[in-house]
Amino acid sequence: MNPLIVGVKWVRVYITGNGKTEDSFFSVGPGERFDKSIPLRHGRGNYQFQIMTSTSDIKYSQYAVEHQGTFMNSSSEVLDAIAPSCDVQSDAPEIVELAEAITQGLQTELDKTKAIHDWVASHIAYDVDSYFQGTYTQKNWDALSVLRSGKAICAGYSNLTAALNRAAGLESKVIIGDANVYQVGWTGHAWNEVKVDGRWVAMDTTWDAGSVDFVRKTFTFAPRLKYFDPTPEEFAKDHRPGR
Repeated sequence: MNPLIVGVKWVRVYITGNGKTEDSFFSVGPGERFDKSIPLRHGRGNYQFQIMTSTSDIKYSQYAVEHQGTFMNSSSEVLDAIAPSCDVQSDAPEIVELAEAITQGLQTELDKTKAIHDWVASHIAYDVDSYFQGTYTQKNWDALSVLRSGKAICAGYSNLTAALNRAAGLESKVIIGDANVYQVGWTGHAWNEVKVDGRWVAMDTTWDAGSVDFVRKTFTFAPRLKYFDPTPEEFAKDHRPGR
């Protein structure tokens, strides 16, 4: 990908290959050179791409197409659950150092991912202000932003959980779907799956972090393990992937 000098605030890179899509957003500083390396996550095949730009302060805004085309990926390696991305910065020093600290001395994959789940659930508060004010669509929920602010909605919890697991050497996916939320009903949600000893373990660090009072509009920490490695039947009662 050729470097771009852009007088814009956001660059959006949309890549499609092997029936999968990757939609990446990058914040660009004044006069900053945009020259990002983006892994092709879905193995060998033809990929289509679009590079778009926006001058808005808001991430999800209107974008103009600057470049588009196709190319061939000759590698058969599938990187969907292990490579870093713009929202899951598993190669960032802050993420790597924290993952090492959380999993230090732990031997099994299950123990490592449980320790990461427990850390996220006990350190990241639900951002009730953004949720109830309706401003959550204007904020960045990438792993680094969430780690630095200590607040998130489900997207942020899932991105940070995935980043820490990947930094610890574990394959981790962010699952987008719907969940049956008390007093709300079925609504958009995000959670994780982590590969442990050859099987995919589901976990929802958002719901395991605590509870939201919809009357007082407050969040209370109450870390638990209810949504860590539940049975598929139990998890399906209030989570359904595929949005």
